This record gives sequence, C-alpha cells and structure tokens, in this order.
Amino acid sequence: ILTAMRVEADEELLAELDTLRLILTGKESTVDEKNEAFNKMKKLNINKAEEKELEKKIKDTYNLDTFIKIDGNQIKVVVDSDTHDNKLANNIMRTIQESYENKVYITVQFK
Repeated sequence: ILTAMRVEADEELLAELDTLRLILTGKESTVDEKNEAFNKMKKLNINKAEEKELEKKIKDTYNLDTFIKIDGNQIKVVVDSDTHDNKLANNIMRTIQESYENKVYITVQFK
C-alpha cells in the first residue's frame, strides 16, 4: 500500500513540475507567472525533502514504515501496521510536531 501511495504521489509531483516547467520556459509567460512557477517548484521540492526526512525520523524512532504527505500546514501519515494504536499515533504526532515551530494539523492512519 505504501509503495502504491508513493508512486501515485511521485507521479502527481512530476506532472505538476512539468506544468510549472512549461510556464518557466514559455515565451508568453509573464515575469510574475515565471516567478510564481519557480516559487511553487521550490516549495514542492522542499515538501518532498521534508516528507522523506519525517519518514526517516519515524523509521528511526519507532521502526515503522510510513508514507507522509505534506499539503500546506496539513501532514498526512500512513503507518504500515495492522494494529491501530492511539498512544502510538499520539507519539508519532508529537514527534512530527517537534520538527515545526508553528502548529501543523497531523493525521495518522494505520493500514
């Protein structure tokens, strides 16, 4: 399940990056449009790096495989486990929140 989720997320990311590249290289794109596209690309790459970093942190701390998706201030965590453990979910949320100064909305699912 986690692999399928990663593949889908990667495909979405690549499609969005391709769209933004077209704007950046487009002759008819304005400077503002190019700047906005560049900033979006930068943010997408930062989010991807944060997702990988958080997945590694959860793996190192709890020895669990996860899929993490960041969308603005919302973070979705899918844990590869048949056991639905509220205490573990709360600990995972705390661990992730430690990485951020501002409050983020974190959901944890077990699959």
